[in-house]
Amino acid sequence: MRTLNRSVLMLILATLGMAAFVPAARAVPSYTRQTGLTCAACHTLYPALTPFGRQFKLNGYTMTGLTQVMAKETRQAPGLSLNREMPISAIVQVGLTSLDRAVPGQQNPSSAFPQSLSLYLAGAATPHVGTFIELGYDQDSGKMVVGMVDVRYANHVNWGGTESVYGVTFNNAPTLEDVWNSTPAYGYPFVASASAPTPAAGPFISSMNAASNVLGVGGYSKRGDWYGDVSFYRSAPQGQPVGTLDMSISGTAPYLRLAWSRDTAAHSVEFGVFGLRADYRPMGTSPMMDRYTDLGVDGQYQYFAPDGLNILELHGSYIHEKTVWGATTTSNPSDVTHFLSANGSWIYARRYGVTLGYFQTVGATDCLLYNGNTDCVGTVAAVSGSRTGSPNSRGYTIEFDYLPWQNLKLATQYTLYRKFNGAAGNYDGNGRNAADNNTFYVNVMLSF
Repeated sequence: MRTLNRSVLMLILATLGMAAFVPAARAVPSYTRQTGLTCAACHTLYPALTPFGRQFKLNGYTMTGLTQVMAKETRQAPGLSLNREMPISAIVQVGLTSLDRAVPGQQNPSSAFPQSLSLYLAGAATPHVGTFIELGYDQDSGKMVVGMVDVRYANHVNWGGTESVYGVTFNNAPTLEDVWNSTPAYGYPFVASASAPTPAAGPFISSMNAASNVLGVGGYSKRGDWYGDVSFYRSAPQGQPVGTLDMSISGTAPYLRLAWSRDTAAHSVEFGVFGLRADYRPMGTSPMMDRYTDLGVDGQYQYFAPDGLNILELHGSYIHEKTVWGATTTSNPSDVTHFLSANGSWIYARRYGVTLGYFQTVGATDCLLYNGNTDCVGTVAAVSGSRTGSPNSRGYTIEFDYLPWQNLKLATQYTLYRKFNGAAGNYDGNGRNAADNNTFYVNVMLSF
């Protein structure tokens, strides 16, 4: 078994932990221009989708109200149906973060201007093919990088007297193809600080979401109340030579999704299961791999009041992750970790929103993995380490949102930790408490 040096190990753990808090993909105005409908037709408090928004995505982002450049198919040439306008949008985010206790060597409060700056090619390309392609500014590297990508083909067929939609998706993050806001790619929190400390452990499926360094090909269908999706992911690292093995998936990683949902005028409900299996090589020079198996259940409920003013949303997910260690040196041959997330939102007039959230991580004690020392004895990494060798963390969030216009969102969020990396007090062995990482965060998001 290959031994990873401590700095590489902590980098991997930090990536996994931060992934659970990466902001989701955004609502983009090019879809509004394409359909002729306001943002509120597809979103409650964006990026959360309404039933119509889910149908728009299932149909490959191709519903349009724009005048088309048309040409009928002939024997001499294929046909053409093309939007007259380019489906281009932009989103700018600014963030301000304040911790209850500063991280040594970092500003507090700290500002991010911009926290993100993204361009999107998002809209119908042909009658059956649509795109969601993000090119974003990376604050850490100061470069433009490829963000979330979802290119779809969608069509309809009558199966047994029931009209069904089916499609093929090419994307770069597991669960990005999902149409509910209870799985990692589109789950809460929809905005989050890029600089605040986060727990060391996070679901592997979320780390793939954050890295955007895989290519997935899958097929999906929704027939009546049932939705199914089967996708396969392979490493496609950005910024590295093609074929490089560093931090890569061996072969392909299958992703499975099954959900039941039902929409009425006032109520929308969904229950589902999802899962991912991946053999992951954390260091390309080693033939050894770690095997991750993530199994999750999720649910979502929406209530739309008859007055058209009040909306209630509930989201929840639970992920059971088993990791069999083959490349990473750990205290245990395998570890099981549980991740729970739940939140509820009340939205008034699509203008004001308040959200309460809860999150919890429970896992086995693994001194080498989380502490960096055998038997949890020795120097522990400040802030990011675990004195006890436990990944256990839990806390709450409260968020207030205000939309003066549908394409401008102001959010304030407070994250309260009751336990962080295994303890409430002195969790890192350097005198830092879980409550020291409590975070007040302000976000301004403008899309146009």
